[in-house]
This record gives sequence, structure tokens and C-alpha cells, in this order.
Amino acid sequence: MPSIMLGAENERHPWSLKWLFSIEMWERFGFYLMLGILVLFLTDKKTTGGFGYTDEFAAEIYGTFYALCYIMPFIGGMIAERVIGFRRSILIGAIMMMSGYFMLATVTPLTFYLGLLLIVLGNGFFKPNISAMLGKFYPDNSELKDSGFNIFYMGINIAGFFCNFIAAYLRHNYGWDYAFAGAGAGMALSVMILLVVYNRLKPIDDIIALARKEPRDPSEVGFKYMAKWVLPPVIILGGFGIWLFGTNWGFILACLPIVVFYIQLWVTSKKNEKGPLGALLVVLFVSLPFWTIYSLNGAALTFWAEDYTEREFQDNKVLDWTMNTFQFAEKAGHDSYYFATDKPQSVVTSVPAEGQKVRLLSAEIMQSINPFFIVVLIPLIVLILGYLRKKNKEPSTPSKIGIGLSLAALSMVVMLFASFASSDGVFKVSVWWLISVYFLATAAECFVSPVGLSLVSKMSPIRFTAVMMGGWFLVTATGGKLAGFISGLMKSVPHEELFIGLAIFAMLFAVVVFIITPWLNKYMPKLKKD
Repeated sequence: MPSIMLGAENERHPWSLKWLFSIEMWERFGFYLMLGILVLFLTDKKTTGGFGYTDEFAAEIYGTFYALCYIMPFIGGMIAERVIGFRRSILIGAIMMMSGYFMLATVTPLTFYLGLLLIVLGNGFFKPNISAMLGKFYPDNSELKDSGFNIFYMGINIAGFFCNFIAAYLRHNYGWDYAFAGAGAGMALSVMILLVVYNRLKPIDDIIALARKEPRDPSEVGFKYMAKWVLPPVIILGGFGIWLFGTNWGFILACLPIVVFYIQLWVTSKKNEKGPLGALLVVLFVSLPFWTIYSLNGAALTFWAEDYTEREFQDNKVLDWTMNTFQFAEKAGHDSYYFATDKPQSVVTSVPAEGQKVRLLSAEIMQSINPFFIVVLIPLIVLILGYLRKKNKEPSTPSKIGIGLSLAALSMVVMLFASFASSDGVFKVSVWWLISVYFLATAAECFVSPVGLSLVSKMSPIRFTAVMMGGWFLVTATGGKLAGFISGLMKSVPHEELFIGLAIFAMLFAVVVFIITPWLNKYMPKLKKD
């Protein structure tokens, strides 16, 4: 499909960058604000405004929600490209998400779950199409496209950094309903900015409409094929599994027809496509440990920050002034669960006396560490890789994924030692353990996430590109669901077992990637010649 450069010369970024940057930034502000407090709200006591769910049930909801958020963009992207266009799709998704956040603010079970459903559906329409639209404003061979997307990506991380502070301020000063409404307000800003430039974005939809009229390859696997042969068994098996066994087994059963579909796709592909397609399917599969570890952020690592990390701040004028001024802390008393999991009271001076309370840094603030490191690490990694490229020592694309998996495994080794230091949750440990974990996990993200997307575009036969991108989303969704399941075991399984298991899981797959790297490299040059 052609791209379009509106109101810009070749040496300048298009006019749309600043607008789409703002639309995406405020949309991510709302999404990450909501995601950062989701399990905290679900597990909070009913007397203080939460639902009072167990950690296990809250983690199951988180995992299911996260998985659906990454499955729907595949469907939403196809609908936008084949039926309604990018512009309408983004607007529909934005309004659905805004409505969903405000429904969460009612904090009643029925409207809360309906709100989550609206957010999932809205994310499917919004998320894949705004980035696709931005790409259409650049010429296909534009040297500025990569830097444009880097700027766009920075907006996401700026939002991800600041939203958690706003969430903490709102929930501690006004309540959970105001915090979720804050997410809705961010999304409302996104909608308003979109409406300001809505008419100016029309040429993009005109290009999409022209492309739809072009004859397609009869062998292309499109939305109609998926809707007819894949989605019905997914819905039937998934619903059957949820009804009988719960969401975890329901998700597994729903994935089975999709796995069969991808195997069939490889078996029936053309002879010259089998090698690249098979290699890409293996890459998608081996990236699963990374997405599982990465997705622990909103559940297991939030539980760790909430219950097992030292969050008191004392004798620090800067912190004390900050917390008193901006109210980014909660007040916990003698009967708080935070102190129930600490050292025996007889040797802990931090446990407040009956009737007194101490200030604790809000757990969701810890989730701002990841976007902070993204902003810091991406330029650094780009410089290092650029230096290695000049020396002809830059790792190959598949090797970068292996490095990312190794870093993800190392982050779980750090959590293993944190578990030892805490005696499996008996003692509180320093926040520096979490900071170290986020540093390694973020470095892993810099290697795996953009590189994996690049591999999909390079190794997919043209007629399977959209379907293989759906496979990437499916692996991401599966990782999120696994993360939810593992997070639910935090109170019933020794932490050492969970984290050493995840470390071995990721490292084994990293070894596989390094072994098959020559095989992967063998197919990539062939696709470049095509």
C-alpha cells in the first residue's frame, strides 16, 4: 500500500507527527494509569473502596485482560484496512476506551467488567491503526521514518512515566473512582485532539479505499478466511473451556485452533516460502519467555512492590517534602498487611504503634521505572550498536533476540536473589532489587520488541504479513496470560521456585535462539533480494 507525505518536504517530518504523538501519548496515559492500579484496586479491602479479591483471582483477571488487549489489535487492524479505514477505526476505539475508563470509575462489579470489555475492544481498534497511519505519512524509503517512530515511542514512555504519579495522587486523596476517572480524562484529551485534526487525516482513508479496490492475490490469507475458518472454533472452544474450567484453560483451548492454523499455513505454503515461514514461526515461539517476564510488571512485580519491598521513607527531607506536597504515598497502620509480612514486630522499629500510621511510597510508582529506563537505554543501545556496526561486529537480528532473552533470564535471577534476601517474603527488601530487575527487563525489551517486529516484516511472505503480525500479537497475549497465572501463585508457591523457573525458561529459549541463528540468517538475505 502506498504512503503519503502531507505538508512536508523530504527533509522534514510530516505535520501529522506532533498530532499523532499527542493522541497516542494521552491514550497511553489513560491505559497505563489504569493498568498500573488494576490489581491494587482488585485486591484492596472493600472497606477502603476495592473489591477485596484474592491475589490469585486479581492476577487471573489481569492476565486475561492483558491477553485480550493484544489479541484484539490483530482483528481491529484487519477491519480498519479492509472495511472502515484508519481514521474511523481510531475514533471508534478512542471513544470506546474513554467510555470504558469512566465505567471503571463507577467501581461496581457489573460496570467494571463492562468497562474492561470496552477497553479491550477499543484498544483493538485504536492501537494498531494509529501507528500504521503515522507510517503512511512517510515515503516508503524515507530516512526519517525510523526517527519519527522513535519520537512517537518516546511519547508513549513519557505518558507511562507520569501516569503512575497521577494515579497515586488521585487514589490517595480522592479514591479509586477518581483514579479511574483520571484515565478517562486522559483518554478524553486524546479524543479531543483527534477531532481537531480528523478532517485533515481523510487523505489516508482515501488511499486505503483505493488499495481495497486493487485485485488481491487469491492465495492471500485475509480477514474473511480467518472469520470463516479460525474465529468460530476459537470462540466455541474458548467459551467451552471458560464455562467448564475457568479462564486459564479457556485461553489454552481457544489457542489450539490458532496453533493448528499456523501449522497448516506452513504445511500448505509454497516450497520457496517454507524455510522463511518455518523460521519465523520458531522465532515467534521462542519469544514467549520474554513476553511472560515482561508482563509480570502489572501483577507479580506490583505485588512484590506492594508487599515485599521497603516503602517507608524517613529522615529524608527531599522525599518527605515531595510526599507531603504531592501526596504520592499511602498511610498504613499497625494492622496493615504490609507490616504483617515484615520481620517479627519485636525487632522491627518501623511498625507503628496502635493508632499511629506511617507513610509508604505507592506501589504503582514503581511501574514508572520501566519507561524511565526506556528513555535512557534506547539512545545508549543505538549508540553501542552503531559503534559495533562500524566495526562489523554488530550482532545479527536473531542474535539480538537471544541477547534479549538472556537479559530477561538475568532479571529473574535478580528476583531469585531478592527472594533469598527476603526469606521468601518474611523480610522487606530494598527497592534497589526492583530497580535492577526493571533495568534488565527494559534492556531486554529494547532488544526483543522492535527486533521481533522487524523480523516479522523481513521474513514474512508478502501475502502472509498481516497474519504473521497477528502471530506476534498472539505470542504477546499468551505471555500476558502466563504472567497472570504465575502472578497468582505468589502467595501459594515459594518465590524462589517461581523466579528460578522463569529464569531457566528464558535461558533455555535463549540457547535455542543462538543455536538456530545461522539457520535464521540463511533465509533473511533471500527475502531482501525479493
